Amino acid sequence: MPVPRVRVVAALSGFALAAAGAAIVPTAADAVDLNSGVVLSEVYGGGGNSGAQYANDFLELYNHGTTDVSVAGWSVQYTSATGTSWQSTPLTGTVPAGGYYLVKEGAGSGTGAPLPTPNDTGTIALSAANGKVALVNNSTALTGCAAACSSAAGVVDFLGFGTANDAAGTATPALSNTTSAQRTTSPFSNTGNNASDFVAAAPTPAGAVPPRRRRPPVVAPPRRHRNAFLAAPPSRTSRATASSPRSGAPRSARSPASSPPSARRAPRVSGCKRPPLT
Repeated sequence: MPVPRVRVVAALSGFALAAAGAAIVPTAADAVDLNSGVVLSEVYGGGGNSGAQYANDFLELYNHGTTDVSVAGWSVQYTSATGTSWQSTPLTGTVPAGGYYLVKEGAGSGTGAPLPTPNDTGTIALSAANGKVALVNNSTALTGCAAACSSAAGVVDFLGFGTANDAAGTATPALSNTTSAQRTTSPFSNTGNNASDFVAAAPTPAGAVPPRRRRPPVVAPPRRHRNAFLAAPPSRTSRATASSPRSGAPRSARSPASSPPSARRAPRVSGCKRPPLT
C-alpha cells in the first residue's frame, strides 16, 4: 500500500528537527571531563588572613591515573562567586601518577606559615569564602560563558564554593580563613558533583618535592675466612697439655725419671743384622 505523501513529509520534518536539537546539545568535550586523571584536589583562599594557617592562597591538583600527565600549556583560573572576568595562572610542568601539583597564589597580610615548595606560582587573590575555580586545558581566560563556565570548551575540572552561581553539580558550602575545599572521593576521582566530591577542612597543601624517607644505613657483615666454619687446629699449648693415649696423665706431667720401671719401654733389639752395603 503506497504511503501518503503528507506522512512522508512529516516524517522527514521530524528527523530534521531532531538533528537540529542534537546539534544544540554540548558535546562531552565541552563539559567537565570525568575521565581526566588530573583533577582539582584542594582550593584555599584564606591565605594570609586573620587566623590563617598559611600565608598564601593555593590551588592543588592530583593525578589519580596510572601515567604522568603534562599540564604544560594548561591553566588554573578563578573568578568571584558571580563574576564573569577570569584571572589565570599558566601551568608549566607534569603531574606524576598518584602525585600532587601545587600552585601558589596571592598572599594576604602575611599571617601564617609559608607553603611547601610549589610547582608553579601565580598572584591571584582568591576569596576565602565564595568563588569559582576552573582547571582549563589551555591558557586562554574563560569568557562569554556567564554562569555556565563549568561546561565551557576546554574546562577539565570546575569547583564552585559558597554562593557561587556556577559549579559542577552543586556548589560546596562556604569556606573560611581556616578551611579549604578538599576532594574526598577515593581515589580522588571526579563524579561531577562538587557537593559530594569535596569537604571543608583544615588546609593540607602537598609540596612539589615531598620529603624522602631516610633509608637505614647499610652495615656490611664482618668478613670471614672461607674456612671459618671448619674446626680450628688446637694450639701448641693445648697439644702440650692434651692427654696421652698411653696414659691418663698429661704429657707435661710425665718424664722417664718419674715413671715406674715397668712403664718404661725397653730398647728394641733386632734379632739379625742388616748386611753391610757393598
